[in-house]
This record gives sequence, structure tokens and C-alpha cells, in this order.
Amino acid sequence: MTRAERLFRSLLEARRGVLVGVALVCGVAAFFAAKVRPNYDAEAFLPTWDARRQVFEEHRRSFEDDDRQVLVFVAGTMGPATHAHLRRVAELLGDEGLEDVRWIGNAELAAADRDDPFTLRVEAPFATPDLEAFEARRDDPLLRGRLFSPGADAFVVRAVLPAERDTVEGQLATEAALDAALAPLRAEGVDVRVAGVPILKARGFRLVQGDASRFLALGLALVTLWLFVALRRLRDVAAIVLSLLPAILVTLGVMGVTDTPISALTSFIPLLVWIVGVCDALHLVTEVRAKRAEGLSEHESVALIHAFLSRGRRPPTGEADRPPPPSIPTPG
Repeated sequence: MTRAERLFRSLLEARRGVLVGVALVCGVAAFFAAKVRPNYDAEAFLPTWDARRQVFEEHRRSFEDDDRQVLVFVAGTMGPATHAHLRRVAELLGDEGLEDVRWIGNAELAAADRDDPFTLRVEAPFATPDLEAFEARRDDPLLRGRLFSPGADAFVVRAVLPAERDTVEGQLATEAALDAALAPLRAEGVDVRVAGVPILKARGFRLVQGDASRFLALGLALVTLWLFVALRRLRDVAAIVLSLLPAILVTLGVMGVTDTPISALTSFIPLLVWIVGVCDALHLVTEVRAKRAEGLSEHESVALIHAFLSRGRRPPTGEADRPPPPSIPTPG
């Protein structure tokens, strides 16, 4: 009896203690696995050690509000109805806790004082839907393309997401809250569209997360079905499936300890562990079945198979013990 075989026999004899130890490891791994957060931001693909990334970070800190801008576009020409819709949108953004809400109604511009041409005064010429004042400023480069489209057939309300809410959870919550708040306006037939970096990040995250969840669920279902078709025994299928849970939990637990998020590159790890583990477990089950068919007990079969496969060798069988056929020399 080899050392490996004695080791696996002793593990089988102490299997209750081994299972308790595995349960404890899984509990600790599950605690840290719960801390793993998905992050599908495209910035994760940028190398952190590159000098250009450092320059990018410095410039972004100088214009940090740009990455947190939320934009709400409202279709329509300048008039009382469009002006009222824009005001409602601006109030909704303020009610949702967004900062620095800007729209054409609160745009403050400098103009010369009529009584004193050497004095400038600040005014809000579009606080009311004054079409004449709007036409006078329609080609202003500070307004056109910023607060309304070049054709003046769509207007935008700008706001900034607070820095403490610029997280995956905050972006998702903001997108959902805005969709719910703007639903009555859309029900009235107003063409309202939400954009901005936080909104696009939330939508991209939801799409990638949904695809990853669907592919993982589909992979689990197909592999489980294939195992049942191949093994025709529910007990063996359950043994294979349950034996892979510790590997997945430990993998996610290590990611939680090292603060590694689930990104577009690492989202396939659970499915990869599942596929590789199923292949190895299926190999073990079929070898154990073969040994059981030769008359060995269940514990002896498991210990023998694990001992041989742990050394990268296939256990001996009746076929394996036969000598290879003599080689036939080829003429010439």
C-alpha cells in the first residue's frame, strides 16, 4: 500500500472531521466571497502602471464633475409647454438629490446695463418662455450645443451625481429612480431620454451582469443535465455538483480577501471552475464505478482511485495490465 493510498484511506476513516473542516472553510470563504463586488467599468482594462494612466488620473481630478454628469434630454421647440416640461425635469433631478442642476430656465448670462454701458448685470433671460429673447441668443456658442441642440428642437437638463453616490450601487439606484420619476412625463407623450456617464455605466453593468448570470445559469443547467444523461444516477450527479461548491466558494473568497472585483475578465472564473471541476469529478466517478465493478468496496475504490490519480497515473485495470502488442517492423 502506497503512502497516497494510506492517506486517502485515513481521510475516508475520518470523513466526518474532514467534512466539518470543509464546512468551516466554506463558511469563512463565503464570508469573504460576500464582499466581492462586480465592476465592469472599462477603466479596469487600463494598466495602472502606465505613465499615461497617471496623466489621465491627474486630468480627471481637475474635471471630476464631468464623469458624474447626468443629462436629461427633452424634445420640443421653445414654448410654454417645453419650458414647463424642462422645469419639471429640473425639479425632479433636485428631488432625487442631484447637485448643480442647470437648464435653460436658470441660465444666467451677463449683459450690458442699458442705463450704464460700462456696467454689466447678470440676468436669467429664459426664466420664462420668451421666444424673442431665445431667438436673440439662439446662436450663442455658450448655449447652443450645451443647453439646447443646434436645431433648437431638443433641450437638456444637466445635473451632477454626488461623489458619495458615484458607485455601482449609487448609479443603479439613480437610474432606476429617474426612470420611475420620469414615467409620468413619458406617459403624457413627452420624449424624454436620460444619458450621462453614470447612467451609461449603470446600463452597461446591468446588461453585462444579466448576460453573465444567464450564461452561468445556462451552463449549470446544461452540465447538470448532461451529467444525469451520462451517469443515470442522481446520487452521483449530486456528489459531483456538491463537491464543486467548496472550490467556487474558496475562489470567490480569495477574490474577496485580495479585494479583486468581478470584472469582464474575471466573470468567467466561476463557470471555468465549474467546467474543469466537472471533468475531474466525472473522471473520478467513472473510475470508482469501474473498481466497484471489479468487486472492490466503495471506500477501497475511492482511496485507490484518488491515490493513483493524485500521482498523475491511471489506476491499473484488466486492460491496463495486458502487455502492449509487439511492434511490426515496416518493410524498407
